[in-house]
Amino acid sequence: MDNGETVTLILLDLSAAFDTVCHRTLITRLRSTGIQGQALDWIASFLSNRSQRVYLPPFRSEPTEIICGVPQSSSLSPTLYNVYMSPLANIVRKHDIIITSYADDTQLILSLTKDPASAKTNLQEGMKDVADWMRLSRLKLNSEKTEVLILGNTPSAWDDSWWPTALGTAPTPTDHACNLGFILDPLLTMTKQVNAVSSACFLTLRMLRKIFRWIPADT
Repeated sequence: MDNGETVTLILLDLSAAFDTVCHRTLITRLRSTGIQGQALDWIASFLSNRSQRVYLPPFRSEPTEIICGVPQSSSLSPTLYNVYMSPLANIVRKHDIIITSYADDTQLILSLTKDPASAKTNLQEGMKDVADWMRLSRLKLNSEKTEVLILGNTPSAWDDSWWPTALGTAPTPTDHACNLGFILDPLLTMTKQVNAVSSACFLTLRMLRKIFRWIPADT
């Protein structure tokens, strides 16, 4: 954007991302990163011998062994998920696409105007490879909830032909997107983010006003 280019930000949406991590594949990828021996045994033990059941009073299903998923609310789970997703970065970079990720938030960034012909080919082939890799990794890419935000002064640089037909209907570019808690707009003015924070603050102030007589002055 600083160079006057128009950029697409694609916010990938994965269905139940943490719940679909295959334990066997995860152990293999951990081993390939150099984690072996007792450390690998500890992680395998952490994941194994877990079960789940459905309880709908007065009915209770038989327990079923869990062979996929990393435990929720565990400090180790996001790290394990990142290791599971790590091969994706090499796949995307082969197509000159920038990838950034934080836990299960994965984003692709690509200039649309620097070299439009190459960019379209890279995006189509790259997204197809992403979808194929996710299928092999038992992850489900949700095209319907994947968002596209065009950053820059020429939003018309994007049209449906940029999106691989194999992935279904192309997402319509949005006028804003929530990215890691921040609301981004096409020109990065942060106006919507500031308005959202202001609204939340005023809501809190209105609630405090009702009880201010009972609140100490220093508070």
